[in-house]
Amino acid sequence: MLDKNCRETSKLLRVEYLKAVLRQEVGYFDTNAATSTSFKVISTISSDAHIIQVTIADKIPNCLAHLTSFILSLTVAFLPSWRLAVASCFSIDTLFYCSAELDLVRYRRA
Repeated sequence: MLDKNCRETSKLLRVEYLKAVLRQEVGYFDTNAATSTSFKVISTISSDAHIIQVTIADKIPNCLAHLTSFILSLTVAFLPSWRLAVASCFSIDTLFYCSAELDLVRYRRA
């Protein structure tokens, strides 16, 4: 379902980009011919559509799956021993902080 949705969204984005480019006056492309503006526009359309397609198809389902797993595991943890679950909730912010720090380290190395 999301795969079809991401294909349709990227197709719609490409069509809207093309309409926006075609609305430009011809003189716009003549004055910028030396910098190959049409190639830059096509390259931008392609890369932006691909980024949106990857985000919708891969990242959103993964995020939803992990969030659902987290909420479900917290719910299950509260059922047998709510005191232990409350005590462990204080360590969740530490886990989020460490995860964010690791992401920053990976981002700086890349």
